[in-house]
Amino acid sequence: MNQFFCSVREKLSNDIRETNNPPLNDEYIVNPKNATFSFAPVTTKQLIETMGKFKTSQGSGLDCISSFFFKAGMLVLAGSLSQLFNMSMSLGIFPEDWKIARVAPIYKDGSEYENSNYRPISVLPVISRLFEKLVYDQFYGYLNVNKLLFSLQSSFRLLHSVLTCLLKCTNDWYLNLENSEYTAVTFIDLKKAFDMVNHDIPILKLVRYWEKTKQYAGSAHI
Repeated sequence: MNQFFCSVREKLSNDIRETNNPPLNDEYIVNPKNATFSFAPVTTKQLIETMGKFKTSQGSGLDCISSFFFKAGMLVLAGSLSQLFNMSMSLGIFPEDWKIARVAPIYKDGSEYENSNYRPISVLPVISRLFEKLVYDQFYGYLNVNKLLFSLQSSFRLLHSVLTCLLKCTNDWYLNLENSEYTAVTFIDLKKAFDMVNHDIPILKLVRYWEKTKQYAGSAHI
């Protein structure tokens, strides 16, 4: 099953016709309005508050250290963890052990004997997820405050969901009906969409944002 999960991307890539992707134009980049970004040092208070939001029922990674033990001992661990996290951000180094996940196959539907009917769920170590949450809060706050996210994006955003997307769509459809206009809708279901994400695109966008912020402040740290 592990071999199947690891080979999915390669097999699907072979079925996709190669195209010459155009370069990422500036029209797809929202201009930061004189806004630079740099990571602020993580405090022990932030660590304790963030860890307090984790559920004790969440699974542990390969280190077998559950969130229950982190929550129970956070008052003692917060000082050391904050130093460790801040050093990681300042040096731009993320420990390799924190990247290794325990992959659990979750059954979806269909035959239980078909590997394609299982979804791989990667469970990272709790310390990795804690650090990720702290970094996410800072970077998402920067993107949200400076309106660098596409206004119609509904996924992976606070107070946004499939419901907000449907409300926007149905409102547009009703307006078209009132104006005696036609509405054409296309629904696309992408197979293994997450596995087929081109990682070069979000990385390139981050680099372009960083270059634009340097134009305003001379230097920025992302």
